[in-house]
Amino acid sequence: MFEVRRVKRITVSCLGIGLAVAFGGAACGSAGGEASSKTDSVAVLVGGGSNAYQAAGVEAIKASAADAGISVDVFDAAYEASKQYSQLQTALTSGKYGGVIIDPVDGAGIVSLVKQAKSAGIEVASWNQPIGSDYTTPEPTVDGVTNQAMLPLTESGRISGELTKKACADAKSDPCKVAILYYKKGSTYDTAVMEGFDAAIADSPSIQVVAGADTEATRQGGLAGAQTILTGTPDTDVMVGTSQAVTGAVPAVANSAEKVFLIGQALTRQGAEGVRSGDLYGGTQAMAGEEGRLAFEQLVNAMEGKPFISGINPGEYLNSPCLSGVLQSNVEQCSFDFNG
Repeated sequence: MFEVRRVKRITVSCLGIGLAVAFGGAACGSAGGEASSKTDSVAVLVGGGSNAYQAAGVEAIKASAADAGISVDVFDAAYEASKQYSQLQTALTSGKYGGVIIDPVDGAGIVSLVKQAKSAGIEVASWNQPIGSDYTTPEPTVDGVTNQAMLPLTESGRISGELTKKACADAKSDPCKVAILYYKKGSTYDTAVMEGFDAAIADSPSIQVVAGADTEATRQGGLAGAQTILTGTPDTDVMVGTSQAVTGAVPAVANSAEKVFLIGQALTRQGAEGVRSGDLYGGTQAMAGEEGRLAFEQLVNAMEGKPFISGINPGEYLNSPCLSGVLQSNVEQCSFDFNG
């Protein structure tokens, strides 16, 4: 469905021979050369394997690994940062892996271990969330991180803000009252998303964020949150939140006396169907599987001493027609690869 775009910026990473000897093997291979045996194994550290978005990334990684003849071991932290820290520590000291790919629970909390990985000649990649605390770019910002693939959270927020401006124009409301269906207000996720959102609407003083509710990014939470918001602010014009939350809000806004436009972040297949039907106004495109696949492929390139791309926004890389947002007018042109 997408045409792959040529990306000019590539990086060649190859550690010195002295470092390779110190750690018992070649730190990287070279095109046409013999790669270290460690390049046959990668540790996959997933923050929460029960999360549909993260699970789609893991499945894409497994498929890519099978195609490449790479062995992968999956470690599920079950949303516990301390558990993932220990899992990464174990993977790095096992001597088994030439690379580690992580969907971090706490990206800032594992920085010290990533630096250890670099010293040991182990390549480290992330998908979905960054290693470190910079949510504005897919480019690595921590020394020792080889590559990353994701739609940065601030960019997702920016797109949501631009879609909100469109929805407010269609609502013809002044002021245009907006409510946020937070994952958990004040969380790292919501703080990064709202940074982009607030920047996008800064030039539109008629848009006012008047209410909010925590939803845990679930349909049940979205329904309860929307009901609470509409009870206190019945003239809400737009609600913005995760795909699951706004999908859950559909029955609540259907019973509202006023039209409420719903905008979903990281649209699931079900969220995309809501855009098609008109239940949702629009949203941001989620490429959960592509994030995992692209991050893994570039990691393997680095492990084998081949050129690799250090930072990928999948929508840009794949020339998605929904890069600037998903609306009813373009939803059929785009793909959505996870349920929820």
